[in-house]
Amino acid sequence: MRHRSAAAERNAAAMIRLLIVDDEMLVLVGIQSMLDWAALGIEIVGTAHNGTEALAKINTLRPDIVLIDINMPVKNGLEVAKECREKYGRLPLFIFLTSYEEFSFAREAVAVQALDYLVKIFLTPEQLRATMTKAIAAVHELKPEGLPSAGNSEAGAGASSTARAEDFFQDRFFLQLFNGFFKSPSQCREKAGELGITDDADYYAVIICRTIIDANRGTRRNSSKEAASRLYASTLQTAKETVVKYCPCAVTGIDMQHFAITLFAHGMQDELKTLCSTLLSKLREVTFSYFSVDLTCTVGIPVSSLMDIPLSYRSAESLPQSDSDPIIYAGNDKKTQHKEHIIEAIETYIRNNITKKLSLNDVAEEFGLSATYLSQLFAKTGGTGFVEYVTQEKVAAAKRIIKDNNDIRIYELAEMLGFDSAFYFSTVFKKVAGCTPSEYRDSVQ
Repeated sequence: MRHRSAAAERNAAAMIRLLIVDDEMLVLVGIQSMLDWAALGIEIVGTAHNGTEALAKINTLRPDIVLIDINMPVKNGLEVAKECREKYGRLPLFIFLTSYEEFSFAREAVAVQALDYLVKIFLTPEQLRATMTKAIAAVHELKPEGLPSAGNSEAGAGASSTARAEDFFQDRFFLQLFNGFFKSPSQCREKAGELGITDDADYYAVIICRTIIDANRGTRRNSSKEAASRLYASTLQTAKETVVKYCPCAVTGIDMQHFAITLFAHGMQDELKTLCSTLLSKLREVTFSYFSVDLTCTVGIPVSSLMDIPLSYRSAESLPQSDSDPIIYAGNDKKTQHKEHIIEAIETYIRNNITKKLSLNDVAEEFGLSATYLSQLFAKTGGTGFVEYVTQEKVAAAKRIIKDNNDIRIYELAEMLGFDSAFYFSTVFKKVAGCTPSEYRDSVQ
């Protein structure tokens, strides 16, 4: 058996010890292969599949960091962390993996002084590396000096964890809002209320900012990626600190190149351009001066309620970003065009899903709109009411089916097109076509 050299022994002793705990084997394997752990100075000393096994391995392996799932059999991750805090103190540090997005879990994570928490389905190597880098620094702070005494340092850590929790769940809320996650205004307001977000602004508007980073930063590919990640994080933080001086807002990261600013503005909607011109000019000046990062921005249409923010987001998203024109607005003409584009998309969706029941609420949810807004938008822009349009399209589809299959029975046709009964289908058909489905079939024959 070959013995390790003294240098190798010292290097092994200097490695940060990591235990990974999850009841899903694919997650365990995926995390172990996600990063070059040795390059980070981390040794994976073991894995566990439930909370009881994790406690036993923490006792024998003495890891510095535990990356652990919250929801597990036997004992969950929060219970494991609580027992370790009472038994061992500040080490090991705990980082939680979770599939849950409720703020109550964040509160409990703060109570056990979690370093961070990561949502599995959104976890990227960059995010995991950034969290581990932070954890390594925290371990080095704790180890030489011994465990911190209860006092200001502990209170500061708790406050920091609380701030991270609030930032994380606010970002999740706005990403869900942009993408039409909420089914009703009441659900949206309830989630907003949990995060202290009020629906009392005179109007709202979303700005999408694209970061343009000097491609010559860094000499190696990996270092350039890391530099770009740090610059993006710095730009995002600078945006939060700069824009809030001009208007209440939320700044949300979208991807590693784009972020969104949601304005909670007071005053008249026609003042939006003046407000944005001032705050975006200042923001572009600061980010370029500090980080050599340029920004191009698209400003969405103003909307009057929190639930209609997706309209502003989509109007900003649909605008082209131009290096020659760094701030582009969705003006009144663009607003009209955007509404028409939404109606066209909805009409296409109805035609492609004509066999479904297609209620107003279901279609509104599909497009991230409130049912009331969709009804009003359809009537004003589409030239007819929503229900009337769906009815006309279903009757037109019925006529096509009858022409293609003259032997089809009326009750089969009604069921195929999502009607509750053949009688109701015949009534609707006659109202639109002026004859019953049977009479139409006879005329086709």
